[in-house]
Amino acid sequence: MIPIGKKMQLTQKTNMCLGHKKGLNFALTPKDVPTLDIITSIEETCQKLSEDVSNEFRIRSKMILEKPLKIKSNISKEEMLALKELKNDKDIKILPADKGNATVIMNTGDYNSKISNLITEGQYTKLNKDPTKNTPHFIEKLTTININSTELLVSFDVVSLFTNVPVDKTLSIVRNKLENDNNLKDRTKLNVSAFMELLTLCIKTTYFQLENDFYQQDFGMAMGSSLSPIMSNIFMEHFEETYVKSYINKPKIWWRYVDDVFSIWPHGQDNLTDFLNFLNNIEPTIKFTLELEENNKLPFLDVMISKNTEINSNFQTNVYRKKTNTNRYLNFNSNHHLSIKKGVIKSLYDRAKLVSSNVNFFNQEKDHIKNILKENAYPINLVDRAFLQIENPSHNNQQRQNPVANMTIPYIPGISEKLKKLGNNFNIRTAFKTNNTLRSILTHTKPINKEQNEKNCIYQIPCQCGKHYIGETSRPLDVRIKEHKNYVRNYQVDRSNLAQHVWDNHHQINWKEASIIQKEQNFGKRKLKESACIQLNGGVFPNNVFPVK
Repeated sequence: MIPIGKKMQLTQKTNMCLGHKKGLNFALTPKDVPTLDIITSIEETCQKLSEDVSNEFRIRSKMILEKPLKIKSNISKEEMLALKELKNDKDIKILPADKGNATVIMNTGDYNSKISNLITEGQYTKLNKDPTKNTPHFIEKLTTININSTELLVSFDVVSLFTNVPVDKTLSIVRNKLENDNNLKDRTKLNVSAFMELLTLCIKTTYFQLENDFYQQDFGMAMGSSLSPIMSNIFMEHFEETYVKSYINKPKIWWRYVDDVFSIWPHGQDNLTDFLNFLNNIEPTIKFTLELEENNKLPFLDVMISKNTEINSNFQTNVYRKKTNTNRYLNFNSNHHLSIKKGVIKSLYDRAKLVSSNVNFFNQEKDHIKNILKENAYPINLVDRAFLQIENPSHNNQQRQNPVANMTIPYIPGISEKLKKLGNNFNIRTAFKTNNTLRSILTHTKPINKEQNEKNCIYQIPCQCGKHYIGETSRPLDVRIKEHKNYVRNYQVDRSNLAQHVWDNHHQINWKEASIIQKEQNFGKRKLKESACIQLNGGVFPNNVFPVK
């Protein structure tokens, strides 16, 4: 954990909730079985099966769900109380750091001040309303290169690339590429002007929310936009083709991975300084920093590259960790299926195998992996068994058939494993999800919506007779409630079953007590949950909905 701010100190409750290598990805076991979510996933899966198969799968799933289950919490009562206090503490902000899997804790005042300064000093305008490849590829390429003792290992970093890309210039580059693309008509019916109009709209209508205000970015590409890496790469390719390749003293190697560049420089350190100055005087907003090898070593991505100084040869490599690295991984006690935790072990092993250029480096990294996983509560015997399984894979596995359906269900120990096993018997591939993480509980940078402003939900509206109308909407709930009120007021009984109920029975609706039963983004799942809620809770009008058997 990283406390930021002069007066920011880690309290006992903070250490209790976020210490012991938990991290914000730590998932809590739920208090109760989320039956509605599981039923919805089962019903969604059954729609992809034949009637006979779906009925059998549904019946056998029901038998699993009907067995009583007491869920054991994976945190103590003291930790739960501390978590509630921390969640309700409005004086602090808890955020994930952008690197190292660390957790940042700030005073709310300091957080708002820093964000306000960033907005004031940066290229942002307040709005009136809400309007590369990777390490394996790098290692593979590195093995093909030889280096001599006079050549320098260098890395360049483009400072804040996304937010400093000149958007208009990049759009001009894209237009030029499209206008000279002889095969464009084979890939799209859009002409160049229409394509550019849509692209410009997507790029220039990005905004973000701070508290209750909205801001638009005035320059550069937006962080988090799926178009930002594509447009940034287009600009940088043009930059490299135009300037880097034409420079009189060209680098021997110039490999860029988004905003990080690995280079071999054969022209001496003085000329390297001239080259850096040249790069930084081309485009006003595009600036490079430089890191030079030390003791014949240079870190790049997650690889430490070492020159083989005994002969003019290629390199030695081993795993590199930045100073900001916390050695925090998914905690073994987190409410995730065991396969996910084994996946953590395998990913660390695979990286060690890939990056380590000799046996000594590899064995050192394996020992390090064991130590850090032990700190994250992994049993050492489990880690050892996982290593053996990776090193001695079984060849007895029969080739699996393509699944007839996929099913994603919440992970509940004692239930989810049984449903997965049942699914295997029907050739259904089952995946697990966890929602109740410390991040979802503690990290809130946007104001919390009032319940009736929420979208994508299943809701209920109580009547004086004791029954509830249950419905679903993708729009804000208060908008949907206004529609119901208008239907009742204007006797539009053909538009609303709720209006029909009011006029047939002369009842009064308690509009102020309308509430959300559950939120659901997916339309199909939302309709299924609406149907299930009507049948489970005795909704007023269970008509015209998907049948839930």
